[in-house]
Amino acid sequence: ISLQLLEESSQAEKVYKHALSLATVEQAHAIFTNLGNFYRQLRKYETAKAMFSKALDLQPGYAPAYNNLGLVFVAEGQLEQAKFCFNKAVESDPFLDAAKSNILKVATMSKSNRKLA
Repeated sequence: ISLQLLEESSQAEKVYKHALSLATVEQAHAIFTNLGNFYRQLRKYETAKAMFSKALDLQPGYAPAYNNLGLVFVAEGQLEQAKFCFNKAVESDPFLDAAKSNILKVATMSKSNRKLA
């Protein structure tokens, strides 16, 4: 994550992929989620969605993956899909405040979009 924050994207991607090669099945879902966030920041949304989906395949109901997948949908303007993901995140982890906050943000964005229409 440090390399990602330092905008060393090619090095960060290599480190994440190396981590995946060393990870156990029990750890891989978190690494796929980090990779998804990495690709989301690069605006590679389809790749990000694939990473979050892989995380959810490995760990169904993994709230951080649902929350971050929702952020990809927000970036794409797909607010209904985003809302679905944020709600799934809260269902899985009622204490995930980021997802609760994102539900409110999407509701506000939806209202703004309706006013413009």
